[in-house]
Amino acid sequence: MTAGISDSILEATDIRIGIGGALPLQIVRGVSFSLMPGKTLALVGESGSGKSLMALALLRLLPPPLSILHGTIRFGDIDVTRLGTAALRQLRGAGIAMVFQEPLSALNPVMSIGRQLAEAVRVHQRLSRNALRRRVLELLDLVRLPNAVRQIDNFPHRLSGGMRQRVLIAMALAGRPRVLIADEPTTALDATVQMEILDMLAELQREFGLAVLLISHDLGLVADYADGVAVMYAGSIIEAGTAAHVLSRPAHPYTRGLLGARPPLRPASMPDTGKRVRLVEIPGTVPEPGHAPFGCAFAPRCPHTIESCREAPPPQALIGDGHVASCIRVGEKA
Repeated sequence: MTAGISDSILEATDIRIGIGGALPLQIVRGVSFSLMPGKTLALVGESGSGKSLMALALLRLLPPPLSILHGTIRFGDIDVTRLGTAALRQLRGAGIAMVFQEPLSALNPVMSIGRQLAEAVRVHQRLSRNALRRRVLELLDLVRLPNAVRQIDNFPHRLSGGMRQRVLIAMALAGRPRVLIADEPTTALDATVQMEILDMLAELQREFGLAVLLISHDLGLVADYADGVAVMYAGSIIEAGTAAHVLSRPAHPYTRGLLGARPPLRPASMPDTGKRVRLVEIPGTVPEPGHAPFGCAFAPRCPHTIESCREAPPPQALIGDGHVASCIRVGEKA
């Protein structure tokens, strides 16, 4: 949905994901975006909107029978969609790395964290045993794991959720990637640990010039850490632009609904007045994957639907400064 930029490090163009065959089923439909070095793009939306599938597609890790049916993914001058097995193995970790959302599931429960991290390093570097241990400790220090020397031989279940997430981030950084995909990196962590993890990611991004794709449903975190926002619904990006524009002046009814369904932010310095704000839920549910209604996919849940919304897919409207939304009623008062 967003136009490609010549100096982007990763660019997805018109990506369609689904099941091929005589009657193909499309789950992700026509998604386009660019990632810039040193910048964070947030993909937001409800569960089932296609965010995680899009992330897996960037690394060609889609589970069968799903595949990329159409479109291109370019990492620099490389067309990721055409890479063979050996080239993909080199790209994963060294070019593009991913932090998964469930660290306890992503880590091997019967291997120490030091051994798992050493295996990640060995994929990209040949080091002596002593040099390998030093590199592992260096990575653990990089992600601020407390008492790294003492923790290196621990198993995942002996670490807290925040510590396990730091280990996953260290593994993702082992190959010195240029792009980092963070899929709900603070799920199930308390607010304080969430901020610590995201502050650390922001610091690492500045230090290494990483391009970050942040997948999240938490618009508060997105507002604090993302440069750009792409809102996904039913497999498509329906609004995109800078975080400042999209979150302060949302143009699509779905984006406005997401913002209305979350508690307002209250800075720590501001006292709690005790006043309660009623949240407004979005009625209905996201369509089943691959079964979005014709026309505007959000029409069955939208309070502003008119007959034209059901007759054809909505065109993309330019609001200004790169802020775009797919809604025929853009510009009308909500």
